[in-house]
Amino acid sequence: MILVTGGTGLVGIHLLMELSNIPENRIVAIYRSEKSLSHASGVFHTYNSCPNLELNWNKISWIQADITNVPSLINVFNTYSIHQVYHCAGYITFQTAAFNKLKKVNIEGTANIVNLSIDYGIDKLCYVSSIATLNLNADQVVIDETSQWNSELENSGYAISKYGGEMEVWRGKEEGLSVIIVHPGVIIGKGFTLGSSDIFCKVKKGMPFYTSGSSGYVGATDVAKAMIGLMISKLENDRFILVSENITHKKIITTIANALDKKEPNKRVSKKLIKVFAVLEEYLAFVFNYTPVIAKEMIESLFSITPYSSKKIEEKINFHFQPIQKIVEETAHTFKN
Repeated sequence: MILVTGGTGLVGIHLLMELSNIPENRIVAIYRSEKSLSHASGVFHTYNSCPNLELNWNKISWIQADITNVPSLINVFNTYSIHQVYHCAGYITFQTAAFNKLKKVNIEGTANIVNLSIDYGIDKLCYVSSIATLNLNADQVVIDETSQWNSELENSGYAISKYGGEMEVWRGKEEGLSVIIVHPGVIIGKGFTLGSSDIFCKVKKGMPFYTSGSSGYVGATDVAKAMIGLMISKLENDRFILVSENITHKKIITTIANALDKKEPNKRVSKKLIKVFAVLEEYLAFVFNYTPVIAKEMIESLFSITPYSSKKIEEKINFHFQPIQKIVEETAHTFKN
């Protein structure tokens, strides 16, 4: 049996679409609330192109649990005979005030999954990390799998928590667990208006501003297929960057705007102005009790232009990524409808 944590999230539901399409797979997926499960069901049934839709959905055994609640997880492992784990669950935010929750979910929650995987003799575990944990080495111009975490940089709380999760996975490896870590870029996928796909909502409302930075982007389906390819391969105890293309912030906003029939961005914003705005908004958010649009920890990433390389996974399992233009157009089409 295959266990998927975070089954109702962007990566989780696309992973379940792909896993359920493999005839021999039996799957159990964790969900936290009935609302999230209802949304996941809607995405699965609306954006899944497989011919055996209902049959595939019924392959998935859903069980309510929380990765930070060990008894609920023990119930999952006791109830099902699990041999593989895809650990997709995680918390994403760049708000400084949420650091304790980031640590609780992304580090402690991952430690719980690793510990139970060891205790129950799991064959292999795949952990979804992020490109946020990768920093340039001194002699590099492109980030790849040899790039190491640099604790001397001003890393975001989110990056720190995901790196902490990675350390738990590597600890599991030292205790005999077979592991794979993937580092996706900014993930774009159908059916979601939260997380990385929130940019479609912002562009729809109007986004005339852009910054000079860039990032690596990848489709949710590609992330799912890459994870499955790595898990069924003989590869183990390794990590892989999942980035289809490196794209400037202006270009990705422009591509989405064109797909949504909205105006392209035409006003470049300086780092100095963003910093002033972030400080002002932090004060207003405190006074009026709302979440700032731009967290100070996000600023550096808005202006960073470091490219990422996915050459390793392309060579190791002959993997081919979809063009971001195609992913954006498909996502925008479903978003408009």
